[in-house]
Amino acid sequence: IMLGNEAIARGAYEAGVKVSAAYPGTPSTEISENIIKYKDDIYSECSMFIFKKHTDSDEKPSISGDFEYFKTENGVTVSAYLGNDREPTIPETIDGIPVKEIGMRAFMRNETLKNVTLPSCIEVIGIGGFSACSTLESVRFNEGLREIGHSAFSMCDALSEVVLPNGVETISNEAFALNDGLVKVVIGEGVKNWGSGIFQNNKLLSDVTLPADM
Repeated sequence: IMLGNEAIARGAYEAGVKVSAAYPGTPSTEISENIIKYKDDIYSECSMFIFKKHTDSDEKPSISGDFEYFKTENGVTVSAYLGNDREPTIPETIDGIPVKEIGMRAFMRNETLKNVTLPSCIEVIGIGGFSACSTLESVRFNEGLREIGHSAFSMCDALSEVVLPNGVETISNEAFALNDGLVKVVIGEGVKNWGSGIFQNNKLLSDVTLPADM
């Protein structure tokens, strides 16, 4: 017996569908979550991710080690991770310039990533920055982080705990949604902007600590 969203995804698979495109919202998000289970046969994308990684310019990215990046007025934005380490070291500087942002989709759908430590220089995690990293088990967030983008850590089913430091000001829509293994969440003080559905459809989430100033 299947629920409706599961049945639709299964029907698409059995009908030979090869591409699925969706926009965030109910029931589209839930259907997409189930279609991803057939990722070996169906290519699935969500429209919020169908953008250029770097929209301010046509400049080609540079490469430093395993990281593709752009230089901006605010510092360096990591636009892609090219390696396959389970615990990559995100640099604090590139060419002597502070790394300020994990860009849109930079680590998205990485299937080797296990543990990540974000250096304190990182202020922004962009849209879908770590989305659908199925093997990601832990993320260490350091003070300095100010903004977590739309679906930045959605569909990371191995992620069991999220502890956000004081000073995060913006947590965007569905930032930690659709994480089947997420059990514990601690959010530090200082959040000013709360998106919708930040923790939606996290079936095991049972231990939540919210900021006192909420």
